[in-house]
Amino acid sequence: MAYIGVSPSNGVRKKHTYTATASQTSFSGAGDEGITLAYRDSNYVDVYQNGVKLADDDYTATSGTAIVLAQGASADDIVEIIAFDVFSVADTVSKADGGTFDGNVTMAGTLGVTGAITGTLATAAQPNITSVGTLTGFTSTGIDDNATSTAITIDSSENVGIGVVPNSSWNSSWTALQLGATGFVGQFQSGATDVTALGSNVWSDGSYKYIETDEAAMIKLQNGTMIFDVAASGSANAAISFTTAMTIANTGRVGIGTASPASKLHIKVSNNEYTGGIQIEDTDSTTKSAITHVDNNLFISSNATNDHIVINPTGAVTKPLQPAFLASNVGLSTQANISADADNDINFGTEVFDQNADFASNVFTAPVTGRYQLSSVLYTENLDTAANYYIMTIVTSNRSIYNIIDPGVLASDPVYWTFTSSVLADMDAGDTAKVTLTQVAGTSQTDINTHSFFSGYLVA
Repeated sequence: MAYIGVSPSNGVRKKHTYTATASQTSFSGAGDEGITLAYRDSNYVDVYQNGVKLADDDYTATSGTAIVLAQGASADDIVEIIAFDVFSVADTVSKADGGTFDGNVTMAGTLGVTGAITGTLATAAQPNITSVGTLTGFTSTGIDDNATSTAITIDSSENVGIGVVPNSSWNSSWTALQLGATGFVGQFQSGATDVTALGSNVWSDGSYKYIETDEAAMIKLQNGTMIFDVAASGSANAAISFTTAMTIANTGRVGIGTASPASKLHIKVSNNEYTGGIQIEDTDSTTKSAITHVDNNLFISSNATNDHIVINPTGAVTKPLQPAFLASNVGLSTQANISADADNDINFGTEVFDQNADFASNVFTAPVTGRYQLSSVLYTENLDTAANYYIMTIVTSNRSIYNIIDPGVLASDPVYWTFTSSVLADMDAGDTAKVTLTQVAGTSQTDINTHSFFSGYLVA
């Protein structure tokens, strides 16, 4: 039958009899009746010593499992403790008001939850929630089949997708973690090939393919070597043709354009232009310099366009645009009967060469400030001994260099005479240099033969 409190089969009054030892005060455990002392309320306990009921001050009853006498009993005293059961409500959690379970809860059926489950489900020191049945109506924020959206997917091949379902066609030698739409981290193991990779827009079913239509890139740690691969844009699922942009070998050597670097930095140029070599650019991106290597020659350019220094395999160094010129009057008409008492500009209308295009109209113009070696040879005819003197001059913006003769010391007019002059001249950018011949007094009979020359070049 239904009941409240202790089952009637256990009675409502329990007697516990103890035989005291000398000076014993505390009585607990099973008495002569074989029943262990236990009580819920000290107000419902009576204590007798040798048949005399003790007052409340004569003992203490607080623990629920022992009675302690205020004064020790004598040997063989009989102590009887009568414990009465009191009315109690079963230890339950209210259906309407709810409550807290202090212990574990186990169920063999189904747990239906219409509200939210809050709090910590488990830690290393706490048991998990377990169920033989199914948790229904449960919204999870973790990794399980009850989550409202799929955050992480692990397929049967143990490939993982975060924010994406991993491609089902990954090659079996790959273990891949796909990140979002196009990222992946993976490990490849096949025979002696061991690869750990970080990629963008790439997956592999045995050959590398695009995930979506876009460029692709991948960094591979392969058998101790770090490889940087890049590819131009391609269509989704199309095969990727990677170009190895850089390789760091397990020797510490770095290769750009080569997979087998032979030195600490090994660059293999991809074309005959400076774009295939090394470029150095300033921070505002307005100027750049470059170095490249073509057909066994090293080329250096200060503007990444023109060849400024070329070193050939023998070590010979040329500077194709270094200011240098050689001009002559070969093939021109003779400059006949030059004027006396005048500075006559020499006509060098034939350019043998003019690197950097700095010579024009018989005049050299310095493109930069520096030291220029200037030289001239004038082949003259029919000098007049009646002239006071002749002066051949290299005229520069800063100073003039003279070669002077007095023909009066000669016995007769010389048919041929050569004037030469050479100087290392200081010139500023924009300064000019030319050659003149001056005859002072005498007859205008001297000619400039068509085998005269004027040359110069930048030294420093």
